[in-house]
Amino acid sequence: MLNRIKLIILYLIISTQCFSQEKDIRVYAGWNILQIYNNSEELINGVIHKTTYSGRPGFQFGTAVSFGNKLFIQPAIQYILLSTKTITENTANSTIYIDETKLNIVSIPIKMGIKIPISKNEDIFGLRVFCGLNSQYAVYINHFKKSNIINAPTYSSFILNADTGLTLDIFFLFIEFGYQMGLTPIQPSISTGSNSNFYTNFGFKLNI
Repeated sequence: MLNRIKLIILYLIISTQCFSQEKDIRVYAGWNILQIYNNSEELINGVIHKTTYSGRPGFQFGTAVSFGNKLFIQPAIQYILLSTKTITENTANSTIYIDETKLNIVSIPIKMGIKIPISKNEDIFGLRVFCGLNSQYAVYINHFKKSNIINAPTYSSFILNADTGLTLDIFFLFIEFGYQMGLTPIQPSISTGSNSNFYTNFGFKLNI
């Protein structure tokens, strides 16, 4: 209980410091690559079929509000398209079957971090290092089945990711590089941490 109280007090102190200082609105778009680490085998018609996954390029766009001077909090809302290929091999004759899945996601990331001074004028050139959580809600999942050998994989409707990365601010523009690791499984049949996502965002910011 005491540790929880300390965390709450620390959060309130950081939040107060952030909300009382600089604020800006950020609009961005970018690309991502989803990776699923799940190799499985299934017996179909007496033949073992091995299944793996290959990440495909996706994209995202959204808007965020950043609060804070040296420390900052940055909640956002974004749309994400994640794409992956399901590759199934017939071990008897080495035939390869490839299906594709696209996940349409509404995401609410919350980032916290620190601004690192790398220029005398941070409005011209600045660096941010962040970590946080990304809550993802799958609103539509589309399976493009090119084979009738395997059933389409089942994906979770809610995914929670740990999020870390850095942002480079240049005048009113910025570029962001991030990495996410699954805290909840992207597929109900696999374990936590069996998925990750690399992403890059490009955008502009407006001080308010």
